[in-house]
Amino acid sequence: MQCYADLSRPATECHPSLNHRDINARLRLFVVRPVIPIVSVPRRHACRVIRAIPTTKYGAGRAANSVQWACRIEATTEISPLPPARSARRSAITFAMPDSLWGVVGGLGPRASAQFLKTIYDMADCRKEQLAPAVILLSKPDWPDRTFALRANHARLLAERLQSDIEILLSLGATDILICCVTLHAVLDHIPHSLKTKIVSLVDTLFETLRDVQGPHLMCCSSGSRESRLFEAHSQWSHFGDKIILPAMRDQDLISLLIEQAKVNRVNAESIGQLVRVLRRLNAQSFIAGCTEFHILKRWIARCAPDIRCVDPLQAIAARIVDSSAPESDPLLCAE
Repeated sequence: MQCYADLSRPATECHPSLNHRDINARLRLFVVRPVIPIVSVPRRHACRVIRAIPTTKYGAGRAANSVQWACRIEATTEISPLPPARSARRSAITFAMPDSLWGVVGGLGPRASAQFLKTIYDMADCRKEQLAPAVILLSKPDWPDRTFALRANHARLLAERLQSDIEILLSLGATDILICCVTLHAVLDHIPHSLKTKIVSLVDTLFETLRDVQGPHLMCCSSGSRESRLFEAHSQWSHFGDKIILPAMRDQDLISLLIEQAKVNRVNAESIGQLVRVLRRLNAQSFIAGCTEFHILKRWIARCAPDIRCVDPLQAIAARIVDSSAPESDPLLCAE
């Protein structure tokens, strides 16, 4: 049997006497672009291409010189009948959904939350990418400055924006919420209790991490956190307050400068060196990442002073996310 098949149209239009199922289903002809001069048909279709013939098509809405390819096809063996239909009960592929889906309120600033996400996947030792933790990062950097807003008594405005972002993450299926800004924890009293129970607090994690680290520790946080007495108001302050060094005004200005530099990727070695000298002067054994920008800055400090430790709540939560998200089996399960 020999026939010509125009690959731009169904095969039965090219040769009406041929059975539609035999040609279209068995030979499975596809449109071939003009740049491909030879068309090959898989051997399992029991046919071979003799030659490809360029043809010119004229039709409404098409360029007059549009070239299509037609192929002369010869069946080398008789086309076997189609295999019987498969059983109505088909094999199904199912996916194991994670028990926890973390939602991160990010963009506060965006580099810190992006670095946090990188930390999670660097810590996850997965033999397959499908086994990595599931995290939703909502990075919207158009937040007002938290320190200035708190100074202007706009805590409720910050809380309204925070509530909106939390509701977005919950609507996407998040089960646990992380606010990637320590200063913003100062407005949690204005958040509905039903939403607050979903939040994993950076401040709570900070004090939990302090149990395993010897002091004294230098508190490196924003001026907004200091002025709102965010840490002093915590229930665990009485247990760890004597191990925490609150920086003097001049040192606090240096910490605030470093935070701003980290936000816009303008960190310089001179500022880092000044902070290391402050740590040495105060005999601090470690510093507390009381602002999420120190999740970035701690790498700079480690290069200058590898003996000084960092108490980083984001690092602790990243480890918690990796541990809680590890599936017991491959998430892509085989058919029933």
